[in-house]
Amino acid sequence: MTENDASLQRLIDWLSEDKKCSISASISAHETSYGGRGIFADKQLEARQQIIKITPSYLLNFSTIVEHILSWSRTMTENSKSRFKLPETTGREDDITRLLYAKLDKSTLHRLTSFQIVAMYLCLEKSRGVRSWWKPFIDSLPPTSDFDLSPLVWLINSDNDRSSKQFTCLPQSTQRHADKMYKRFTTDYTTVQTIISSHTQLSSSSSSSWITRSDFLWAWFCVNSRCLYMSIPEAHTKDDNFTMAPFVDLINHSAQDHCSLQVDHNGFHVMTSSSYSTDEEVFLSYGPHSNEFLLCEYGFVLPSNPWNDVDLTEQITALLSEHQCEFLKEKGYLGEYTINMDGISFRVEVALAVLLEKDGNLFTNRRINGLMSGVVDGKFYKRRADMILEEVLENVQAEHQNALDDLETGDKKITDTIVGLYRDELAIIDHHLGLLQGDQ
Repeated sequence: MTENDASLQRLIDWLSEDKKCSISASISAHETSYGGRGIFADKQLEARQQIIKITPSYLLNFSTIVEHILSWSRTMTENSKSRFKLPETTGREDDITRLLYAKLDKSTLHRLTSFQIVAMYLCLEKSRGVRSWWKPFIDSLPPTSDFDLSPLVWLINSDNDRSSKQFTCLPQSTQRHADKMYKRFTTDYTTVQTIISSHTQLSSSSSSSWITRSDFLWAWFCVNSRCLYMSIPEAHTKDDNFTMAPFVDLINHSAQDHCSLQVDHNGFHVMTSSSYSTDEEVFLSYGPHSNEFLLCEYGFVLPSNPWNDVDLTEQITALLSEHQCEFLKEKGYLGEYTINMDGISFRVEVALAVLLEKDGNLFTNRRINGLMSGVVDGKFYKRRADMILEEVLENVQAEHQNALDDLETGDKKITDTIVGLYRDELAIIDHHLGLLQGDQ
């Protein structure tokens, strides 16, 4: 038995301690042909069949983490009243529970976002080793190397060097996406370090040894790539509504939805949406995401992804006047200008229409406001807008082709991935140029 197999068996045994958790005997987890683990049908599965159920106590989220941390400062009687199953604390104490958990109160924990508290807790519990009740789940999580293709990892490992060969080879929109992720990551890490140092009376350098940046990067990506939507009572914003679900997170992503997730007071349920043949891999859809998004957020791409798009925000915004940008911002139409194989986004149509109007007072322009409200169509603008769009696409096409001609990162896997991004976008650009030029 390999260590991966042993780790998986420990996870299943741990979940089996709660008789209300269930994993169908008709599925199993093992290595995929493309790397990593996945869930496969061991026999025919019918549609609308429950294949996994995880009870609330085994879900890792804001609510369960707060209860687990507070259990170190409460009596056994108080802990017995928790709505979640809490493990016995006696004999599991260590520096983390004594110096940090026992000093944290609910108001402090509630200042954190779900992302921050889950990533922090994963790091701390991983360092606790066998004393952690969550160890079987933590041991099943992927290593940081699984996310090496994400540009965020390149930025972290190069100390935010945006001039590195790998990073500068990326499409501009991918670089911007990675930059936003870097800011999120840095904010989360700084916030967690502040919580630790202020509640343990440790210096910032000492507290950072409890959770190093590389440790936090691992946890941050595990949360980012494996969290699933679930309404959380303590949520500050909609982004806080998620949970991690042991074993469920072994199900890989597909652009088509194969399974559905249901959440109720009994826990987290995975239901098949379609039938599966023996040995067929079971999939979930993480959402309608392009390869650029999947690469940045999860560290992988799909060979054929119907959700790919081309971001033209930079090119179109550069054509707009300051007044036009202010108008679009006020109306909620500034930025996010994309096209895909299915067509041109309405946001692009609006931006090009605004570009074609004289600055004047756009707020009282009945034609442009009628377009945005759906009262009038865009026929008035179409011919001239198509000419502008064609020029924009030809410029992006030339930029992408030049980037491909000069592309070399020194790492074949990374080079191939970046080439794939450019080719995905060029296919969409070529498609639309064909349509535009065919209309002339």
